[in-house]
Amino acid sequence: MLNKINRAFRVTFLFLIISISQANAGIHFKSTGKLDSFQWTPPTYTTGFKYDIFYYIPTSVLKNPKAKLKSILFMHGGGSSTLTRKGAASVVKMYTGDFIQIAEAQQAIAVFPSSSGLNWNGHTRVFLRELAKLMRTELPVDPNSIALIGHSMGGMGITRNAFFLGDQFSYFMPVAAGMDTPYMTDMNLLSLFNSPYHHIQGIHDHFDIFVERAKLHEQKMNELEKRLGVKSPFRLSLTETDHQYDLNQLNTFIRDDFKKYSRNLYQSDLYGTFTYANQIITENNIQYDYTPSSNYFWLEAKEFTPTDKAFRSQFEAHIIGNQVLVDFKGPHNVKKLRVYLSRKMLNFKMPINIIVNGISKFNQQIKSSKFKTIQIAAEKMDLGFVFDQYVDIDFTE
Repeated sequence: MLNKINRAFRVTFLFLIISISQANAGIHFKSTGKLDSFQWTPPTYTTGFKYDIFYYIPTSVLKNPKAKLKSILFMHGGGSSTLTRKGAASVVKMYTGDFIQIAEAQQAIAVFPSSSGLNWNGHTRVFLRELAKLMRTELPVDPNSIALIGHSMGGMGITRNAFFLGDQFSYFMPVAAGMDTPYMTDMNLLSLFNSPYHHIQGIHDHFDIFVERAKLHEQKMNELEKRLGVKSPFRLSLTETDHQYDLNQLNTFIRDDFKKYSRNLYQSDLYGTFTYANQIITENNIQYDYTPSSNYFWLEAKEFTPTDKAFRSQFEAHIIGNQVLVDFKGPHNVKKLRVYLSRKMLNFKMPINIIVNGISKFNQQIKSSKFKTIQIAAEKMDLGFVFDQYVDIDFTE
């Protein structure tokens, strides 16, 4: 009886932790109806570097405090003009008028991070995941309806980092950008089968290379679709614009994609990578932490075997019947793999067989647990990450 009471207390306690974090909008996001900002250091950073985060919350959110709103995380363009904190903040404000209009039209919250003296380079992968987590814990947003949109340099940031972030966003929308051809590898492009990716590209862009790259990207995705026999959610929209977008047209694209896409954590076929890194990078005299990307939908690298340099471990994972098949494509440095399980994916009334690289690592029936479900969501700081159980696979055994 005492154990049941303790268990109930822990469940209630964890639920309260999540509820309180969701109610803490005033910690960073304090204003509605006007553009505001704050400085913020991602909790994974040890260097203390702070980003300027701008945001706009429509006053209409006050009418229904229980509503879960769509949200936009927008990455600004720039270049040399953004290599100072002041310059980057100034460029952010060039976009906020347009996106405040979009936020009001669509009753969505808009968050505008400044690169704060950096460009959207190596820090972007870690920073965006932490910022999406902050939005989920402090804003009244639908955890499965956050769009990542970027223009010009911001769009380039998406083309270089979407591979690691598919489990965070409902869709990606690079605008007037173009994936560098060295990034157009199977390892990267396969991940876009798991993540809606809608490239908006003006055919009159004075950066001709962006138009060429966009078309090549589409071609390579078509080739992958034929090889796999699977349709991807990749889409290229070529518009009669130059490097600047048409606001009404972009608003329509965003509105339509919010209707069409929602983050789907329960896909039966995953094409992903884990990245191990443990460095402090200095860029433009700014230090930031370059750390692992260890999550990909219902898989997580809980532990890595350290390597001297950053290392990516590519894998495919498929759910067939009540089997979970995970295959690493070549060498990997994953020491412990966590597999999150949901009744949306598997039949808990039968044994679940987890097979890694052709070897059965787990084969037994498991029970769902409300306590475990709440614990998982609390650890992820993500109320949309709802799973019934998990199994850890230890590669050292």
